[in-house]
Amino acid sequence: RWFRYHTLYREFLLAQLKQLGSARIAQLHRIWSEWFVEHERPSEALQHAFATADRQWSVQVLARCVPVWLRTGEFPEVLQWSGRLALTEIMSCPVIRDAHLMSLIFLRHFDRARQELRLAGQLARDEWERRALPPVQLMLEIMTDAGVQFVVPDVEALSLPDDPYLTTN
Repeated sequence: RWFRYHTLYREFLLAQLKQLGSARIAQLHRIWSEWFVEHERPSEALQHAFATADRQWSVQVLARCVPVWLRTGEFPEVLQWSGRLALTEIMSCPVIRDAHLMSLIFLRHFDRARQELRLAGQLARDEWERRALPPVQLMLEIMTDAGVQFVVPDVEALSLPDDPYLTTN
């Protein structure tokens, strides 16, 4: 249950919080972001994660939040929050990278998706990081009506049993 406070009381509480010091405030933001992640409130979780000024923590929280948005088709949210990261940070985390690329495609940012997909292939450190790129490439080609022809065995070959976003039915 959420409550709204009178403006003066809010200002008093914020002043009290500032007296705790920046290290304690960052620690509280981290705790709050964890709580919001656990309760599937991704936007609130990320507001607090970024308030910690710990980029690694923010990337970890974002990686935990993007599946919620992908399940509900909230692609603008994925791009809004991944846009707060450097492109190298996006590409360093396959979960964020793939959600970011899919969001670009579904929101019809095809040229940018094509460029960043090429970059993802170049920056992938190993086969595990490369494994989701062919299905994303196929998605881009289908969405851009690139005249892609494929048969059922090709689609089944793209199936990844441990990845809920990239499996066939």
